[in-house]
Amino acid sequence: SGYHTYGSNVAKDIIAAYPNTKFLAVGRIGLAFNMAFSYPLQCHPCRNSVSVLVTGEPAQYLDDRVFYTITFCILVLSVGISMAVHDLGLVLGLVGATGSTTISYILPGLFYTQYFEEWHFMKGMAYAMVVMGAIMMPVMVTLCFMGGGK
Repeated sequence: SGYHTYGSNVAKDIIAAYPNTKFLAVGRIGLAFNMAFSYPLQCHPCRNSVSVLVTGEPAQYLDDRVFYTITFCILVLSVGISMAVHDLGLVLGLVGATGSTTISYILPGLFYTQYFEEWHFMKGMAYAMVVMGAIMMPVMVTLCFMGGGK
């Protein structure tokens, strides 16, 4: 692993930190195939979510013009972002600061409070998780932009 090789000096893009060898070239080609073939798997739920937000119905029920327009917009936006972003560490930091905090702190606490209606100690702890996640998220996003963790 990268941390095992470089310790605390591990780079944000671990693949770029390794020397250019034939073995690593094969690994890079494998990663490129992985990204190319996983894009449709990520585009499908994105298109469906955008469709529900914009039109109020799932993408499978849209006429072709709207379906392809939403798909084209997702494609253009994702390619544009990928061309504009030069520091993948910032993107991964933002994903971790928002997505991981939501999945690890906010949503479990909210689900617990919705599932159990009567008040008890664990419901209080669930609310504490939600509040802690709501405080942590903007702090972590701010640290990402301020260069925290470098």
